[in-house]
Amino acid sequence: MITIFSMIATLLLAITIPTKKEVKELPLKYIHNKFYLEVQSNDSTNLLLLVDTGCHTSMFDKSLLETHGYKPVLRDFNEVDIVGVGNGRMSSNFALNLRMLLSDSVNTKIQFPQYLLVKPNCKGGSVYFTTKNRTINNKKHGTVVGIVGADFFMRYEAVISYKDRTISLLI
Repeated sequence: MITIFSMIATLLLAITIPTKKEVKELPLKYIHNKFYLEVQSNDSTNLLLLVDTGCHTSMFDKSLLETHGYKPVLRDFNEVDIVGVGNGRMSSNFALNLRMLLSDSVNTKIQFPQYLLVKPNCKGGSVYFTTKNRTINNKKHGTVVGIVGADFFMRYEAVISYKDRTISLLI
């Protein structure tokens, strides 16, 4: 009986003790009047994520992720049409557990527990993954592979300073 109580107490204590987090201040890239967070891919390529606080869920281009060494895991195979983004619809699937390395760090990863995986050649939103952003998808700036949405900012309690072109994350 005492063993059960001590196990429960240990579990409760582990749940209630906050883990130590640190604030990471990262530079934002400002390209063509938009802000981007730079990350490093599995194949060590610099990638860009559009900062869009009005986008509810983070989104990534399926073909570009796969090109850079990521293997997206679908939550299910039901397609989701995203309506109300720009002038079109985007066909996508929910995917799970994407981790990316911050470009200024050796070992700090950011995580997207659930995100939308947009199919190639879909147009919509403030980013056309496969057409409009090709103008900045080059060696000078990096490749835009997705949109960092409100889910990311809430998860990391982000503070964005547009004036200083930085984002602070509680990691």
